[in-house]
Amino acid sequence: MEYTILIHQAGDGGFWSEIPALPGCYSDGSTLEEVLKNTRKEIEDYILSMKMARAGVPVKEDFIVSRITVESAVASII
Repeated sequence: MEYTILIHQAGDGGFWSEIPALPGCYSDGSTLEEVLKNTRKEIEDYILSMKMARAGVPVKEDFIVSRITVESAVASII
């Protein structure tokens, strides 16, 4: 199975990730490699706990990841 993950830079350094298809499933790490490794483990643990609870495991993601550029005049207000 493949899941889309979103990786964010943490305010105090390092990174944290979220998995939109798995509510409440987050991870972190001090490097990109570490956050990826930790995220994989978190996903595996999440799926295992769902199976043990005899709950359905989400496999489908219905969203699109994209980027939008805003005009520099508007961005400078933020």
